[in-house]
Amino acid sequence: TRAAVPGATSYKWNFGDGANATTQNATHSFANPGSYTISLSASNSCGATYEFSVPINVPYYNALNSTPATAFQQVMVFSASAIYFLGTNGKLYKTDTAGNWSPPINLPSGLAFNADTKLYKDLNNNLWIYGKKEVAKLNSNGTSWTSFFSATGLRNNVTINSMAVDNSSDLWTIGDGDLRKNKASITSSATFSSLAYASATGRIWLTASNTNSLYYVNVSGAQINTVNTSGITNGSDDIRLNSSGEIFAT
Repeated sequence: TRAAVPGATSYKWNFGDGANATTQNATHSFANPGSYTISLSASNSCGATYEFSVPINVPYYNALNSTPATAFQQVMVFSASAIYFLGTNGKLYKTDTAGNWSPPINLPSGLAFNADTKLYKDLNNNLWIYGKKEVAKLNSNGTSWTSFFSATGLRNNVTINSMAVDNSSDLWTIGDGDLRKNKASITSSATFSSLAYASATGRIWLTASNTNSLYYVNVSGAQINTVNTSGITNGSDDIRLNSSGEIFAT
């Protein structure tokens, strides 16, 4: 690589896939994914030349064909052959990386679908849906649901804001700020907003909308433990765990 050449009059691009260009601001679309090295040689009328090269990675993707005529509010990926999209029209759709779409899947009849309706994937790769007046698991036939709302003991009009299923198949929910393990309410002065299950440590991690702390409960008990943190201000609405066990709260 050399310093830039002023007043360049000729350009030679090599895109690394056999394609070339001679315009100043060349563009190129790659037909296949992979690693490529793009090179540019620019010369001026005095014969000075500027040479530059940079490696790039072109990611693999397939366009999803014949997508349903709806917007989507969430996607949940299980495998290349099982990708679920929750439509804003109140339907669930299954597709694969080849773009083969299932017919619309009706949501549970007890669910009052709205923008707060969410999908959840448990450790056994079961798909759940939760929201206002419902928490339900998709049955193995892929079209019907089993409701677990009565297992929470929550009032009929409550919106479930977050959920998890632990290794013992206990159902953890937050409904209008109330934390429950199955039907048992775990009381606290915190108004809980979101939860996430850390299977490696057997903990349910929690955020609250009215405090700047994190909390956790061991799944074998019911005691709420507080973790003070300086990274949260004005409460937190969402908590996520990555595969390494790192916690992210927003």
